[in-house]
Amino acid sequence: MSRHSTHLSSYLKSRREKTSNADTRSPSSPASSPASASTIKHASHGNANRKHSSQKSLNGKSKLGKQNNSQAPINFILPPELVSKIFCFLTPSEILICARVCKSWNDVSNEMSLWLHHYNVIPRSVRDSILPNERTSPTFKWKTEIINRTVLHRNKKVKSMLKKINPYSALPAGIEQGLKLLSLKWQLDFTDKDGNIYTFLNDDMFYFATSTTARWYTLQLPSIPKLKSLSVSTLTAVFYHRDWKPHSDSATRKSLLISCELK
Repeated sequence: MSRHSTHLSSYLKSRREKTSNADTRSPSSPASSPASASTIKHASHGNANRKHSSQKSLNGKSKLGKQNNSQAPINFILPPELVSKIFCFLTPSEILICARVCKSWNDVSNEMSLWLHHYNVIPRSVRDSILPNERTSPTFKWKTEIINRTVLHRNKKVKSMLKKINPYSALPAGIEQGLKLLSLKWQLDFTDKDGNIYTFLNDDMFYFATSTTARWYTLQLPSIPKLKSLSVSTLTAVFYHRDWKPHSDSATRKSLLISCELK
């Protein structure tokens, strides 16, 4: 017998043995039933998936709780005592900005201890206008009174500067000094037809014998046909150092000069 015939006979013999072994195996045996095996496998996977999903939901809830706590507004986290200590490191203008956050911070901004911290650095005429019984009164409104009295004494100083008349122009001689004391700024407010407001503060001021010029170097208007109205206002400082030099970041009072419709 040739080598190829030997290989062919051995191959056919092995195939017959495998076929006979498969026929003798019981079809109802749980170990050999592919349906039961797949059922057990799917059940185990289902239990594992349910455990994984429940664990994932618990982790998600815990993370959500932590996220809500970390994203809570700062005015609900900080107690008033700590807010008061923080406000002591702020300028008066910064305190006014913080007072707009919520009612509790506005109450803290009116505390006597807070404004006593700034009492010694305001102009002397303003300090002298606050009487001793007012300084010790628990009902004295420090924030409001300091602002109002500073503005009152500032206006008196400006009026005194305008008394002297320039003999050549017949205009007050101290106009430039008075405007610088006011820390005057010009503001343009453009309103478009959609209700959007575009605000521009002047970048520089130039003083001449008979006029004053305000300049805007970066004035970029929106589409002119869409503009609805224009308002021109002036801003003046309300906080000053001892020498009546305005704070660089001073809060301001706004006065509307003119408002017109653009057609």
